[in-house]
Amino acid sequence: MNKNDQNPLSNKKTQKEITDTSAGFVRFLPRSKSKTEVPRRTRSVPTSPSAWALSPGRSFPLPVPKAPSSETLKRDLKKGGGGGVGGGGVSAVLKFFGQKKVSPVLEEDYHRFRVMHNRLLQWRFANARAEASMAAVKRVAEKKLFNIWVKISLRRNFMIEKRNEVVKLKQQIKLYEMMKSQMKYMTEWSRIEAKNCEAVGRVARKLSAISVCLPLADGAEVQVMSFHDAISMAMGVMDSIEAMIVDIHRQIETSNYVLMELLIVLRQYKEYLEELEKRIAIVTSLEVQENSLRVGFIQLGKEMKEPQFVHS
Repeated sequence: MNKNDQNPLSNKKTQKEITDTSAGFVRFLPRSKSKTEVPRRTRSVPTSPSAWALSPGRSFPLPVPKAPSSETLKRDLKKGGGGGVGGGGVSAVLKFFGQKKVSPVLEEDYHRFRVMHNRLLQWRFANARAEASMAAVKRVAEKKLFNIWVKISLRRNFMIEKRNEVVKLKQQIKLYEMMKSQMKYMTEWSRIEAKNCEAVGRVARKLSAISVCLPLADGAEVQVMSFHDAISMAMGVMDSIEAMIVDIHRQIETSNYVLMELLIVLRQYKEYLEELEKRIAIVTSLEVQENSLRVGFIQLGKEMKEPQFVHS
């Protein structure tokens, strides 16, 4: 229930103050009505309206508070007491209320003004509530979007790390495959390395003995031409040894390539043999089935021929 419906006198006082402050709304202010003047819309509203009735889209006229009649005011003022001075105040109040009579048109205008004002307040409340709900939804959506972005960034970093690990593992596997084919030669080289080092050291000692440790003491003399010939011969021997080593290295490379090809062929041959064994097993089973079918056909032919021979 509205406060103005509970206290009509306070309603009149507030309307009087509004009339004094704002002259533009004077014609919309409520006026006292006599017993003969009845407002056009006297529709009653329940004390506890539902949410559907309070929605902004629902338009219904609000009840206009009934102004107290002059007889009621006289009765109330007489009960409150008063002598000569009180009687003059009562007559002034009654005179004030008696003069404020307006037409039903102004009452209708005031009623429309109140309905429009209430509707405006309802729409303001609805807009404020919608803005608050939209702000809350926006905050929740931004929070969810931020969380999703964080999760996506974490997943992306995780995928990058895993991809790097996979690439590293592939490179390690490739290196292992490359070294696996050379491990045999490395083991052989570990056995030949000692002999090779010994041979190289022996050649180095001989060369140093020929070129440096010459017996020039006690007035010994060296023929330059013979020394040059010996050095040239040593250089030729070294060149021939180098060429021999290069040839041996090429032969080893070719043999290595041939061995690798042979290994691949052997693997393929092994696979083909395994496949051939499987096919042979299938062929033997098919041959057994064929023999059984032939025996069955022969027996069937004999069984079909025997009745004809007896009948003839």
